[in-house]
Amino acid sequence: LYHERLNVVFNTSNDAILLLNSDGIIELANPAFARLFGHTSEEIINQPLSCLIEINHRRYIESAMKEVTATGKSFRGEVIARRQNNTTFDVEISLTSVLNNQNHMVCNLHDVSHYKVVDRMKDDFISMVNHELRTPISTALLTMELIVRYYDRLSAEKIRHTVKQSYNSIVALRELVEGILDYASAQAQRRSRDAVPFDVKLTLDRVIEELQANAVEKHQDLQACVTPKHIVIRGKDLDFTRIWRNLISNAIKYTPNEGRIAVRLANIKDSTALDSCDLIDKEKLRNALDFDNNSYLVGQVEDTGYGIAEEDFDIVFEPFNRGWAKSSNITGTGLGLSLVRELIVSYDGDICFSSQVGKGSTFTFWVPLD
Repeated sequence: LYHERLNVVFNTSNDAILLLNSDGIIELANPAFARLFGHTSEEIINQPLSCLIEINHRRYIESAMKEVTATGKSFRGEVIARRQNNTTFDVEISLTSVLNNQNHMVCNLHDVSHYKVVDRMKDDFISMVNHELRTPISTALLTMELIVRYYDRLSAEKIRHTVKQSYNSIVALRELVEGILDYASAQAQRRSRDAVPFDVKLTLDRVIEELQANAVEKHQDLQACVTPKHIVIRGKDLDFTRIWRNLISNAIKYTPNEGRIAVRLANIKDSTALDSCDLIDKEKLRNALDFDNNSYLVGQVEDTGYGIAEEDFDIVFEPFNRGWAKSSNITGTGLGLSLVRELIVSYDGDICFSSQVGKGSTFTFWVPLD
């Protein structure tokens, strides 16, 4: 019965479990090992454990195995492991001598890469809060302190200018806080959506009206091109308000004065409708959309802004990523595009983009219609 229980644990564990001899040679591997590393058991038997470990960590593990074999004490640590396809990931490794058998040890490998991502996100969040929130607060305090201390000596024009600086800092702070709260709220509500029919065009009209003043302030041309008068979808109006607001406000923010922003919305039922609409990047859409089974709501925001560097393409939708803007005076949390993508994917849709530095960016999303 004892051996049967051990066998069940060995075969059903989500962690990779290996039986090693005293030289660190693998003699047995459980099914989870194949799922985690991509090797079959047959491929790895009679191979050294060190072949699974990133080269810089091998001496550390070899020393640990010798210590376990010599003393019988257990070992636990973290190393970088390497899969069959040559990708690396973080694992927690433990080595334990087999009871009454100093010639063998059990190796347990637990994937902790997810926790590392969470830790990095936490660090990024703290860094973002430290810089992005502190800056507008400090600016507002300094400008208001100037008024309090020297009010009698300041001209009306100087007071007006100083108050406007404080106002702009507080507005920037509000935008940052709202961005964080929007992201947190969307995370909490993701599993509890009350789907009701609503008109996405009306949502878009409302967001454009809300953001038009921001574009006017920068002398930008913000235009909407919507093919149908109404596009009704089942979901939450708030979700699409967040999608449009983030995409359009980003376009305004990252487009210089006198730039152009075009917002498009279409109901695409087939290839003919795609060919005749005002959308751009049609070839990407043609490859992505499955017209045999669905018609689609397609939204697009095109700008003539600063653009995204090609080396940043892979991290555009990652939380807290701001690319080059991190070192600029443009405020932001780096959460907007991550939130947009999560919301769109929750409707079984997707989003893509094209961009060129100095020429602008185009973000295109699509959602299947009921």
